[in-house]
Amino acid sequence: MTDIGFTTEQQADHDYRRWVHQFEHHLGQIPDVLSMLVTLAQPTIGVSRGGSRFDRLQITGGNEHRDLGDTIDETLTRDAGYLWGLLTGYAAAVWERAEDTRQNAPDLAGGALTSPSTAKDAALLTVGWLIHHAPTAHTLALTEDERELFSTVRRLKAVHGIHPHPRPGMCDTCGRHKVTWDYVDTRGGGVARVGVCRSCGETFTQQIEEGTEMTEPTNHADGGPDE
Repeated sequence: MTDIGFTTEQQADHDYRRWVHQFEHHLGQIPDVLSMLVTLAQPTIGVSRGGSRFDRLQITGGNEHRDLGDTIDETLTRDAGYLWGLLTGYAAAVWERAEDTRQNAPDLAGGALTSPSTAKDAALLTVGWLIHHAPTAHTLALTEDERELFSTVRRLKAVHGIHPHPRPGMCDTCGRHKVTWDYVDTRGGGVARVGVCRSCGETFTQQIEEGTEMTEPTNHADGGPDE
């Protein structure tokens, strides 16, 4: 679909810039999300030097005893592993299909999730490498892989209350650089790019399809792909 007044070349450039913004936005949040998942999965409260079954929340029912902390930790650990697996799987697909990306490729060996700092460092290296090779990744058209990776980032942020803080953009209404943008899932399986001005409260919404812009925004602010 070509926007009114756009030539085919202009539309292609417009769509590519939209894709790059989505790509960099979602990948850029993974290091913080992954680090926080690993942090939350680790026991943080102890009441004795040697540890105790009372170090964590307990729930009881009849004669069965279940450690709620174990359940929470297992979910967080599983989510961290799944996100890391999607990221490394996507990176591996780019590496395998494009020989020009192989120089300075990150080491994707095991052990990345042993601590919050190692998780963040490993994700930063992988994300930085992918963003550097964004033009090549775009030509590979790994749409399904990108959709799964990006939707997982959004889901884990929402489920676990993780809120990275991307660079704010300028508000068309009040003129201040206070608009924060994010991608959210909508009813019916769609995706929207939503901005909120922390100064005047103006909201901006763009309905999109993963990887491709479908409609023009109802309003827009700097700090996104329309810059």
